[in-house]
Amino acid sequence: KSNAISEVIMPESASAYADVKYTSKDEGIATVDEHGVVTGVKKGTTQITITAGGKDATVNVKVQDAPLYGDVDLDGQVTVKDATLVQKYLVKDSTLTDLQKYAANVFDKDEINIKDATYIQKFVNGSIISFPCEK
Repeated sequence: KSNAISEVIMPESASAYADVKYTSKDEGIATVDEHGVVTGVKKGTTQITITAGGKDATVNVKVQDAPLYGDVDLDGQVTVKDATLVQKYLVKDSTLTDLQKYAANVFDKDEINIKDATYIQKFVNGSIISFPCEK
């Protein structure tokens, strides 16, 4: 997964003159392109340095393994509890982290919906052996 780093150059009037450069301390963990988009390569931690106008700022980046699809509680297995967490999220009875949302979105990649909870339940009871998003 990739995420963009957003920088703020102060004073604002200086931003038109700033040449912004991004570098990764360890490209084996995460790379960063000329637009500040950071892409994880493998699990680990590194630093991204942003340089502009002779000044540096550093951002710590932690790359995690992607969770199992359907494993919303991130415990390493897909159970009824995971389907229940999705249902609670949908009725706004709980929140999910970005990693949990990634794991919960098993039906399609647009948004989490009741189909995700249904497919997790189908997986748990053996009606399906893989999720639609894995095809």
